[in-house]
Amino acid sequence: MGAVTGAVLTSTANEVVKKTIGPVFDFLVKKYELLDIPRFKEHYLEYCEKTLEIKTLVSQDKSFHVDDIYIPIDIMQSGTQSRLEINNFTALDNDRAILIKGLAGQGKSTLLRKLLSNNAKRFSRLPVFYELKNYNGGTLELAISKSLSHFGVQISEYALKKLLSDSNVKIYLDAFDEVKPEFRIELIDEIKRFINSFKCHVVCTSRPSTEIDSLSEFRTFSVCELTEEQIFGIIKKTASDHEKCDELCGALKRSPCIQKKTPSLNHLF
Repeated sequence: MGAVTGAVLTSTANEVVKKTIGPVFDFLVKKYELLDIPRFKEHYLEYCEKTLEIKTLVSQDKSFHVDDIYIPIDIMQSGTQSRLEINNFTALDNDRAILIKGLAGQGKSTLLRKLLSNNAKRFSRLPVFYELKNYNGGTLELAISKSLSHFGVQISEYALKKLLSDSNVKIYLDAFDEVKPEFRIELIDEIKRFINSFKCHVVCTSRPSTEIDSLSEFRTFSVCELTEEQIFGIIKKTASDHEKCDELCGALKRSPCIQKKTPSLNHLF
């Protein structure tokens, strides 16, 4: 993908998000009379743009808009053999609480941002993205409020609670497995209370076999093993050096991981 083409796609995607998120934000502010959040909208839209920009292991020197590089991957609901492809049209908007589990390197954070982008563009949800590694105790609302303030988005815990009480809001909680061990039990209780106290939708990611598996409030999905086609697609979309890209793809094709199709292949990314 050329630099000019990528910039145009990113700009277009961001404008679409602004046009959909902007009106739903205005609606919620009027509905809950949240007049004490000056310049929130302006900084919030900038925050959304930053959230949708990602770096990859293949190309650490530049950021990409998630829509420009995303390769559709499959997830499978626990207890079933039915696969669901997460593509440009998938929003997972039918459930209020969803947990997506996957191994390291399977692209959970990228998938979460793609779902955020899809929801913002197609369902006009007001999205909030929070990295759980930053949780240091206390209410989840306060933690999210503090996180937003770091991006210049000033909103009180009271105002945030008002927004969270609406089903037009979607909270994306990334990487429970990265929470500091001393805060995990407290956070489990917080997430359970959060889901049962507010009407907002919640989507959370984690590696398998963590404490969050104990929560019955979630509908749980697992990321399916990446196929050879998906892996090479990710490399080609994100590599800035085409020669090195071809060399890497060639080396992977000759590697035992590809030839044996073992799950360890996912850890390369």
